[in-house]
Parts: sequence; C-alpha cells; structure tokens
Amino acid sequence: MKNFTIELSWKAFLKPHTIILLLVLGCFFYWFFAVRPYLDVNEARLSAPFLEVRTDQGGRLTYAPFEEGDAIKQGQILFSLSTVEEKLQQKQMQATVDSFQNMLAYYSAGIEKATEEYIAARKSIDFDLGSAESSEPPLAVLQQQQQQAKECKEQLAAAQENLERANQLVCQKAIAAPFSGVIVKRLKREGDLLSFGDMVYSLCDPSQVWVDAIIPEKHITKISIGQKASVRLLVDKQRHWEGTIVWISPMALLSNEGVPVRISLKKKNGDLLIPNLKANVKIKIN
Repeated sequence: MKNFTIELSWKAFLKPHTIILLLVLGCFFYWFFAVRPYLDVNEARLSAPFLEVRTDQGGRLTYAPFEEGDAIKQGQILFSLSTVEEKLQQKQMQATVDSFQNMLAYYSAGIEKATEEYIAARKSIDFDLGSAESSEPPLAVLQQQQQQAKECKEQLAAAQENLERANQLVCQKAIAAPFSGVIVKRLKREGDLLSFGDMVYSLCDPSQVWVDAIIPEKHITKISIGQKASVRLLVDKQRHWEGTIVWISPMALLSNEGVPVRISLKKKNGDLLIPNLKANVKIKIN
C-alpha cells in the first residue's frame, strides 16, 4: 500500500479568501464576546397579578357565589363567613325577637278583647242596664293591656336593632377583591367550616402581563431600568413583543442563578399572553 501524506504550506493560509474568512471569524468572536449589543436570557416566564385569597379567621362560609372563570371587579365581595359564636348569638337574638313578637300578638289580642268588654259595659250604662262602676274593671284591663303592649313594642324594637347590628357585623367580615381579574381556582363552598388561613379562591388579572427573568451575575452591571428588550414566546417564536426593564431586584438569588428583573410588555388587544408561559428575552445593552 502506498502511503499518502498531506503537506500544508503557509502559502495556503495566505490565500486572500482564507485571510478574509479568518478575519470574519475573528470579528464575529470579538463581537460575540466583547461588543455584542444584546444579552440573551432564556427560561424567562410571563407573569401577572396573582393572589391566593385566604381567611383571616375561622368560621363557616356563608357567602361565596363565584365559580372558576368568573370575572371579578376590584372591591367586589368575594366571600364572607361567620364564627360559631356569632352564629349562636344570632340564633339567640332571633329567638328573642320571635318571643317579643309573640308577646305583642298576645297583648294585641288582649287589647281587642278588653276593648269589646269595655264597649259592652258602656252600652249597658247607656241603656240603664248597669251602673257606672261596672265599666271600670274592663277599662282597667284595657289600660293594663295597652301599657304592656307599649312596653313590649319598645323591647321588640331594641331586640330587632341588636339583631340588625349583629347581622351587619357579620357582613363586615367579608373579603373583597383587591384588584379586578378572573377566578382561577375555587377550593371552598358555602357552608364549609374554615380554619384560619384557608384558601377560598385564587385570583389573577390577565390584562396586566409582564416578564420575570433572571440576569446572570456576571452581566448584572450591564443592566439598568429603562433598557429595551425583545420578548419571544416558546410557543410562538415567529412573533416578538417590545418591552422595557421596570424593576431590578435589590437582592441576588441565593442559588447563584443571578438577579431577578421585571420587564413590562406592550400588550395589544387580542394578544394571547398567558401567565407562566416560557419566553426568551433579548436585552439591548449597548
């Protein structure tokens, strides 16, 4: 077998096209490592206002009408609850009101009967069938019934006022939506007994979307608020959104991944920007 050897001479490397190629490669590597105007950040994610709405006390859930997917306005009552003690107190107050109402009905019937007896006694006197003294007992009974009915009405009004005040206190123990959004998840139903810290709803506002990204520590000195960025979603790499850095964390992550930053997006109507979708970010650094 013949041995073949390849001899390379320096003349081959000195050819014009070889020199041009080497210059191009050198310029590219210099640009990529020293001059590149964009910083690529992968594994970024879309985010939006999100809140797990929890109870700040124990009690029974008395009002929670919304389902997953329902739109909620800021300040709208999401749910309310009452404690066992409040429920028992309301029941006792309602029983007191019912008792005074029954007593008032009893005194009203007594007044009606005493009135009839008094009228009958007066007619007997008018027809000379009885003496004037015969009308005094029915009149005394009528006056007594009227006085008792008056006192009962006052007690009933006070009991009703106390019950209304207790109902208002329960209504005040309601949780309102801190921002407008959509119900993402529902975990509890009306009638459920809740403990402190139990989550009832989770709420998200998909109309406000931004990008959360992590800048490597070695590049953090190149980042500042106001820098422009280009964002592409992994599910739609053909389209990009313009963004601006609006927040830089004052602390780096303990995992040495870098420093979190937030990038605002110019969202248009109809844009399908769903929170938690992955994105790639290019930040203009020069």
